[in-house]
This record gives sequence, structure tokens and C-alpha cells, in this order.
Amino acid sequence: VRFSGFTYLKYSEFDYSDNDIKFLTAIYKNNVIGVIKFGVWRDSNHQAVSYIDVGYKYRRKGVATKLINSLEKYLYDDTVLVLTDESDMGRLCGMNEKFRKAVKKVKVKTYSECLRDGHYR
Repeated sequence: VRFSGFTYLKYSEFDYSDNDIKFLTAIYKNNVIGVIKFGVWRDSNHQAVSYIDVGYKYRRKGVATKLINSLEKYLYDDTVLVLTDESDMGRLCGMNEKFRKAVKKVKVKTYSECLRDGHYR
């Protein structure tokens, strides 16, 4: 079951007891309107953004940008941040660049860059 108006966010997402997974949320009028799922998955030596998702009614209003700009204060200081591949919408909105611009305290790499380099450093 998905949250209404979201592409990726669903109730089963909150079942990660053995991982260090977090959800940074944007809330408006007591409703979640946007979310970044991020953290450190088991047996990983890096932190990653799994996805960023904004409810349909709130897209193109700066919600994703505000979430991205707030993310840095919740990241660990000592590990690379890996971004999953951009969705079609993410590519249109330039999400990877927004993350690179906003996150300065750790290195930001895309998953494709990690594969190319052969490591997550």
C-alpha cells in the first residue's frame, strides 16, 4: 500500500529494524508532503539516499529542494553519500546536482560513479 500521491513511499518502508535507515520528511498541515529515505544499509561502508519523493499535489513548489538543503545536518560526517540513479523525473529536475550543491560536509557520488570507480570512496 502506497501513501496517496507518492511514487515510492509506502507503508512497508518502515520495516527496517536491522538497518540505520532514516526518513527526512516535509510536513504541511499535519500531512507528509515530501520525504527523503536515506541511511546506512547493513554491511555498507557508506551512507546512501534511496529516494526522494514529493506528493503529487506539492511537486514543482520547492519541497524537494528544501528537503535536500536540510539533509546535510542528518548525515554522518565520515562516510561518502551515494545517490541512487535518478528517475526520469529526477533527471528532469536535476536532483543529483541539487544534492551535490547542497551537501558539502561529505563527498557525494552517484551509484553509477561508484560502479565506474569500483568503490564507494
